Amino acid sequence: LPCDLELVKHAEQRKTVVICIVWIATALVYYGLVIGEGFFYYFYCYLLLLFVICYYYFYFYFYLLLLLLLLLLLLLLVLLLLLLLLLLILLLLLLLLLLVLL
Repeated sequence: LPCDLELVKHAEQRKTVVICIVWIATALVYYGLVIGEGFFYYFYCYLLLLFVICYYYFYFYFYLLLLLLLLLLLLLLVLLLLLLLLLLILLLLLLLLLLVLL
């Protein structure tokens, strides 16, 4: 007789079972919030984005991690540029202050 534990015997089968459970849970939460709440479109978009990330996380693990790392590097680059811009502004203000005082 086949056992229920045979569904999770191999890694790929376990991954499929987990994806099915995650998909059902996130879909129920999404539809429950859509029906129960008002029209907060941004919140629904973010929840749908979470659903898509969960889906791609299990199927395309490497590419998702690579994409997240690239986004993190882009964010760090933007923060570094903003910091440099702030330092440049402070330097210009200091120069202006020195010119006014002299």
